[in-house]
Amino acid sequence: MTTFITIAVAGLSILAPLLYIRLLRKTRSTKAGNNTQFNRTLATGIIVWSVFIWVSGTFGWYAFDQDDAFPKFLIPLFVPVIAILALLYSKRMQRSLDSISLRQLVGFQFWRIFGAVFFLVVAEGLGPKALNGSGVGDLITGSLAILSYFLLKNKNKSAKIGVWAFMVVGIFDLMGVLYISLNNYPIWSNAVPSSALVGSVPMVFLIGIVAPIALIFHVFTFRKLMQK
Repeated sequence: MTTFITIAVAGLSILAPLLYIRLLRKTRSTKAGNNTQFNRTLATGIIVWSVFIWVSGTFGWYAFDQDDAFPKFLIPLFVPVIAILALLYSKRMQRSLDSISLRQLVGFQFWRIFGAVFFLVVAEGLGPKALNGSGVGDLITGSLAILSYFLLKNKNKSAKIGVWAFMVVGIFDLMGVLYISLNNYPIWSNAVPSSALVGSVPMVFLIGIVAPIALIFHVFTFRKLMQK
């Protein structure tokens, strides 16, 4: 079962960035115009970061250690988020986002349903039982993403309600995973099982690649909603 979890998480950490890159390639050839080079650079950055997390995570850079002063898994989680938020001030980044429709932004996160892997993580004793709630949250988020995608595609009047429901549930779910991971971290918690493995392979692939992309796309979606 542990091997299956590793394969599933590793697959998800490949799927999420590849879908983002595909989205960039698709939009640059239709609406992005002179933003093509920026999109290529952004795609390269996504690949480099993903490979970096795979390598550094495999070497245990973010793994729990008794002498840790803070949870090191926060580094791969927040560095890419902060970097992308900083890029939002760039005109090229703004043009890149403007070329992506709300339907594409929402539908992109269909893969959140695969967050059901949290059920297996708990079943194997690799994380706190509270992560079962995260599994439920990801299933709902992914389902809402798919539903909202088709509502937007069919120009249904309830589409915006669906998108906001997706946003609320999805962000709450991500914040829940962060809270559970921090609240049960061995530095200050005696919980058994703890969240000590969140910075180790394969969970670090979720923390360093999948979660940042999910959070960043919620920011992108919120920006698009505010433009409507």
